[in-house]
Parts: sequence; C-alpha cells; structure tokens
Amino acid sequence: MVGGASGFVLGVMSSGNHHPCHMGIGISLFALGLLQISALFRQPAKDHKHRHIWNGFHHITGYVVLLLSLVNIWVGFTILKPAKGWMIGYGSISGTILLTSLILEVWKKMTRDGKINGAQVNATRTSADRKQSLNHNWLLIRCFDSVLVVGTYAL
Repeated sequence: MVGGASGFVLGVMSSGNHHPCHMGIGISLFALGLLQISALFRQPAKDHKHRHIWNGFHHITGYVVLLLSLVNIWVGFTILKPAKGWMIGYGSISGTILLTSLILEVWKKMTRDGKINGAQVNATRTSADRKQSLNHNWLLIRCFDSVLVVGTYAL
C-alpha cells in the first residue's frame, strides 16, 4: 500500500515521464494488495470445507505480488539507469529472497508430509506433538516470509 501511495505521489510530481509498463505493474500490485486485505475479511473458518481454496488463493496471490514487485523494481532500474552497485546489490538481495522462499516452501511441504524428521520419529509422536511441531514450523515460515516482504519493500 505504501508503494502504491508513493508511486501515485511520484507520478504526480514528475510531469512528462510516462512509463506504462512500470505504472501498469504498480497498479496491478496495488490492486492485488487491496484484494489480499479484502480477502482477509472473507476468510472462512479453519474447519470449513472450502478453506483450502482460500488458502490457495492467498498463497498464490502473495507470491504473485512478491514476483511482480521484484519485476517492477527491475523495470524501474531500466528507467532510472542507476549505478551498477545498486543493481548488483538488489540482484543479490532479490536472488536471496527468491531462493529463501523456495527453500521454505520445500521445507514446509516436507514437514507436512513427515519426511524431514524421519519415519521412526514421526511414528512414535502423538498427533498433539505433530500439531505443535507444525505450528512452530508455520510460525517460523511466517516470520521468514514477513522479513522477506519487509526487506523487499525497504529497497
């Protein structure tokens, strides 16, 4: 939302500069951000039979926003033509964000499937232990995701 507001202000301040690709991606990001916030109020209960659809929508929309924001910043770099140091720095940060997101997604999938801790450990654990472990893993993944998103917008 902050990116949309700053993009609007900068667009008004810079008369004569018109970059439809950068502006279109920015408007799309703003709309997707509003859609994510709106979806929060329509979130079904955890035991609702269609909750998996909402989870999928939220997950995919979040990653689309992450990828579009990285692309939009690169489009902005081609417009402004900054020094190489900025592009190298941002390239390494965005690569780290993408790699970390991929690793966390694989880790989350393997944790859900019970492949990380080994078959013997999972066989002796109770369902309450598994649920608590999944809650801790979920919290860790959400913390990393939050750091990554804040790091993206900080640039």
